[in-house]
Amino acid sequence: MNMFFRKIEILAIVVLMSSMVGSAQKRIVWYLTYTKTFYAIPSCVKQDEINDLDLVSMITEEPLIEQTQEFISDDNHLTVTVSYPQKPRYEYDYKYMKGRMVFSKEGTWVYDHHGNEIAFEPNKDKNSFLIDESISRSYGIYNDIFEVDFHYAVEMLSKAGFKVYKSNDDYLTGINDMMEIVIDFKNFIYEIRFFEKEQLKMIERTQYIKTKEKGAIIPYRETIITYNTLPSSNIPYQITKEKSYSFYEVRNARGEIIVKEGNAEVILKTSDKQEKNIQLGQYEEIEKRKMEMKVYPNPAEEQITITLPFYMNDDVSIDIINIMGVSVLSEQHVKGNQVKLNIHSLIAGVYIIRCTQDNKSITARFIKQ
Repeated sequence: MNMFFRKIEILAIVVLMSSMVGSAQKRIVWYLTYTKTFYAIPSCVKQDEINDLDLVSMITEEPLIEQTQEFISDDNHLTVTVSYPQKPRYEYDYKYMKGRMVFSKEGTWVYDHHGNEIAFEPNKDKNSFLIDESISRSYGIYNDIFEVDFHYAVEMLSKAGFKVYKSNDDYLTGINDMMEIVIDFKNFIYEIRFFEKEQLKMIERTQYIKTKEKGAIIPYRETIITYNTLPSSNIPYQITKEKSYSFYEVRNARGEIIVKEGNAEVILKTSDKQEKNIQLGQYEEIEKRKMEMKVYPNPAEEQITITLPFYMNDDVSIDIINIMGVSVLSEQHVKGNQVKLNIHSLIAGVYIIRCTQDNKSITARFIKQ
């Protein structure tokens, strides 16, 4: 057995046993992950516009390996232990100085790789790690998200103040002023987008899989996208952290394995040291999903642009209807969320635009000058 993997395995057992001392278990979830970080700049920005100091801050490095254990005690309190098997590469290597972190109702501890305590911060809210009894029974398995009745999910989001749009009874989008939630029941994807004054601040997306043996839904890959500004160049940039689950295990109160998926040794193939370099991608701005149809300019003389709501983006029929209810101009099989129409031939007056997709239909009014 690979010596590095053996160290991870021993570390996992030590952490597991130390967490169980003096407390009966109700649930244990532990998993191995590796996280890669990617950087990107807007597509309109060239790399040579970026200050050298800012470029250094975006140097790619080897993936971060984490072994995480989530332990629920008999009194429903959660303790999370995260171990970092990667040792410091040189003196004062602050990135890999931490050997282990423990989060609990008592506080947060930080230890080095020799087990010495580096820091401790007490927890002010003792109930912040208290898990509801109904949640603790299925903790670590996410079937409740994707196997819930679709219409019930729509109802719950609506009650929470979201405008909900559904498609084929297996895909829904909830939108309010600050966030967008997407649940893809067919492909086991859960995504949240956070906005501030219409500007995207963060995306959290989790891809789940269903195990073949027991049909349990567990996480497979998490992607977090954030945005910041380079301090010297004053240029916006995007940070993408992609966490992949190499191994995932859930045990019940009797220590019996409920779910065991993956191979912890796979993580070794992804943890090979890679040469430091700068690999900047480019990204396009992501706008908040449009919920309404917009027509501009309005009034118009020669041409109008129609921006369709996000849920109408394929095989849309567009009809221009006069005040007599007669369709005087139409466009069929429209794809995408924006279309331009030449209205030069229309006589001056008020018109209705009707857009139809499947059984959904929306209208707007414009004036031809």
